[in-house]
Amino acid sequence: MSHRSNHFDSQAKKWDLNSQYVARNRAIADGIRVMIPSLKGMRALDYGTGTGLLTMALIEDLDSVVAIDVSESMLEVLREKVKQVPSILIRKHDLSQYDLDEEPFDLIYSAMTLHHVENIAVLLTRCYRMLKPGGYLAIADLEEEDGSFHADPRIYRHAGFDPSSLAATLEGIGFRDIRSDRVFTMNRTIEGEEKHFPLFLIVAHKR
Repeated sequence: MSHRSNHFDSQAKKWDLNSQYVARNRAIADGIRVMIPSLKGMRALDYGTGTGLLTMALIEDLDSVVAIDVSESMLEVLREKVKQVPSILIRKHDLSQYDLDEEPFDLIYSAMTLHHVENIAVLLTRCYRMLKPGGYLAIADLEEEDGSFHADPRIYRHAGFDPSSLAATLEGIGFRDIRSDRVFTMNRTIEGEEKHFPLFLIVAHKR
C-alpha cells in the first residue's frame, strides 16, 4: 500500500468534519455548474472521490456517478452516505495506473487528486478516451505552491500546477474549449505562519 493510501485511510473518519473541505467542494461544484452548460442527464465519473463531498454536492444535477478512489477507508465513509442513493456506484480503483472497465462518460471530474499523480499526461489521455464525444473533463487542484501544502513529501507528486501549462497539455491530448478560473483558497497555519493556497478549476471539452 502506498504512502498516499495510508495517509488518506488514516484521515477518512474525520475528513468531513473539516469545514474547509466541505466549503471547497461546494465552491468547485458551483464552478462546474457555471462552466458546463447543463449537467442534467449526465453519467459522470468522480476520480479520487475520497468521502464523496464533491459528488454529494453534484448528484442532484446528474443522472448517475461512478465514484472511484484508492483509499478503502475513504470509500467506506462514502458507502455509509449513499446507502439510499442507487445512482452512485462506488469502486476502488487507481485510474492513474489502470484502465477502468466502464462505458464512456458524459463528464469526468476530479478535485485535489491530480497533484498526487506522477504521470498526468497518461491519466489525462485515459480520461479523454473514457469520455463520449461532446463530453467534459473538470479538474480542480492547487495552483503552483512552494511544496508546503503537504507536510509529507511522499504523498504528492506536484506542488500544484500552472493552469495555462495544464491547458496546453490538455489541448495536446485533443481537448478543446479549455477554460479555467480560481474557485477557492485554502488557508493553513504552517509553522506559525498563515498561508494561502489558491485552487483553480479547469474545464475541457471533447468535441
